[in-house]
Formats: sequence, C-alpha cells, structure tokens
Amino acid sequence: MRAPPRRPPRRRSAPAALSTAQLTAGRAAAGSYATLKVLDDFFAHAPSQDGAAFGHAAKDATTHLSGDSVAVYALNPDFVSGKAGAPVARAGYVATKAVSATGQTASVWSQRTADGWKVVNIASGSDETDYAARAGGDGTAFREPQINAWYVLRGDRVLPLNTEAKATVGAAGESVAAYYAHVHSAYGDKLPGSSYAREGYAGGFGTAAAKAAAGTKATATGKRRRDHDRDHVGPAHGPGRKHHRRPPLAGTSPPGSA
Repeated sequence: MRAPPRRPPRRRSAPAALSTAQLTAGRAAAGSYATLKVLDDFFAHAPSQDGAAFGHAAKDATTHLSGDSVAVYALNPDFVSGKAGAPVARAGYVATKAVSATGQTASVWSQRTADGWKVVNIASGSDETDYAARAGGDGTAFREPQINAWYVLRGDRVLPLNTEAKATVGAAGESVAAYYAHVHSAYGDKLPGSSYAREGYAGGFGTAAAKAAAGTKATATGKRRRDHDRDHVGPAHGPGRKHHRRPPLAGTSPPGSA
C-alpha cells in the first residue's frame, strides 16, 4: 500500500516564463513559408463536423497566423513527485493560432531543438491560445494532459478552465496543496523512470492513471501515445483533434534559454 503523499513544500517557485525572444523565435518557425504550405494542406484535408472535407481555398485567400504566440504549460512531473521548490507546471512549447482562408483554425506547436526552433506538431482547433486567453493575464494557464483538464494557477489556488478541470477541482477550484495530493495519488508511481514507464507507457502516464485522476467521472480522451512528450504523455491532445506531427524529437527537453 502506497504511503500517504508528502505535503508539498511551502515555498514553490513560479513556473518559469519563456522570454520574448523565445516566443518570437517560436512564432517565426510557425510563420515560415514551409509551415504555411503544410498548413494549407492540413486545412484542405481537415474534415468538417459532418465529415465532409472543406476543400482548397480560393487562390487569392491565404492562411495566416492570428493573435499572440503563447507559452504552453503542462503539469510538472517534479511537482507530482514532491520535489522541493518544484513549480506546479512547466513550459513545453510555444503555440501559435493559424487561421485558414475559410475560417478553420489550428494550433502550431514550436519547440527549441538542437537545430534551433522547429515546428513539432500542428493540431486542429486553438485550445492552447484560447485557454491562455481565458486566464486573462492573471496567473498561468496549464494543462493536465492525462485527462485534458485546463486550469489557471493563480496565487495558491488552482482554478478550472474547462469541464474536465471542474470535475477534478470543483467549480471554485482548490488549493495547490489539495491539487498536489490529487496528482501525487494519481500519478506518483507512474512517473518517468518508474516500472510503469519502463513497460513502455511513454513517460509513465497512461489510461489507467487518467481514470484514477478523474475518479468515476473519467471519460476516454484518447489512446496512450509512445511518440509524444516524455513527461506529459497519456492523451497528448483533446478529444477528436486532428494532428500533423513532425518526426518525434528524441531527447528534446522543454525550451531552454534562447
């Protein structure tokens, strides 16, 4: 039987923000000619809600980037494990909203690699920038990807931004200490380096952990992935999102200094 979770240290560092230079570099990768061409093809083959394809846009219409690029934060494995001073979330990549000539949207994910900033994924919709905007500049929006829950960390409170998050922390949210107890119980024995991870479940998080996290209200949000981010695996995206993924970046860490 697992021992009760340790209380998180009273002093926790805030999630490290990406610099303006990093956000600019991530956006430049998203707005490159090569990426825009991939986006044109992505949008052309994206199905509508009734299953029909949108088709190609008019020749004089163009795919373009919209709004600010944002740093995307996810639940930090070090926080889950109870490491002293670990922030609740950490930045994983830069997301930029792209809009097609017909109004479709996609989220372009850029990450710093050994060869500079590269686009590593394109996902339909604009969850990443939408939830960052909903945080309203007051706190840090972050995601618990195993259950597709989006929160905002505001002071010592974790507040919900979507239905999945409300099912976990309630409509009024909960303290960071209470949230720590939740994630440590759900994922503490499934972190990178654990026996669960060594069995091949991409960093240790998977469907079973997601169900444990959401309790009886758990719903299927996708299959386990073996090719996504090492530390925030499980369903790496929201239900039903289409992706265009670049070759996996083995050993890629969260963005460092530019």
